[in-house]
Amino acid sequence: MSATIGVDVGQVHDATAIVVVETYRPEPEPPAFKYLELRHVVHWCDKVPLGTNYVDVADEVARVVKRAASLGHAILVVDNTGVGRPFTDLLGHKAGISMRTVTFTSGESESQDGTYGHRVPKRDLMTALRLVIETHRITVMPTCPFRADLMTELQNIDFTIAERTGHDRYEAAPGFHDDLVMALALAIWWAERPSAAALDAWMHSVRRRTDVHRDWR
Repeated sequence: MSATIGVDVGQVHDATAIVVVETYRPEPEPPAFKYLELRHVVHWCDKVPLGTNYVDVADEVARVVKRAASLGHAILVVDNTGVGRPFTDLLGHKAGISMRTVTFTSGESESQDGTYGHRVPKRDLMTALRLVIETHRITVMPTCPFRADLMTELQNIDFTIAERTGHDRYEAAPGFHDDLVMALALAIWWAERPSAAALDAWMHSVRRRTDVHRDWR
């Protein structure tokens, strides 16, 4: 099992969103005992109010990280777009776990941004999220805070390609937010990566999964 904490850092008009996703691989099925695709469980969503200073944001993320540690090996994946290194350094220090930063781009391919940073087309993040939704490999716990908000955002996110330009559109419909969706997309994008899957397979071989549906209340 592993836990990925996605953080979409708020800017002028948006709150900071935090989403905790547990990722596991189901027991192999007979007769071939082939490993099944990863499954994801959303245990926790949080929104830090608009206008909260970055020190308090980092403290809240650190509190969520501490709780997420009970789900297994944890990693923090943070939207670094327009935030700046001082904040991500502070966040990494307070969280005390492995962290990856992601800068959204409009490019065609992913690239490395320092040792622990990534420059990633928004399309890649949203495609990873869309895939796990369409293949029914994600569950949102009934007890998850802000569950209704997350479901509303998912229902109102625009996954389209403009006919005139051919450009992708991955944004909230007018009048809606996408903070939680983006935090979720960050977590799913990382959890679905081959490196993350390899870690999951190794952990699966040395420790059997116990109770996926823990109550986070």
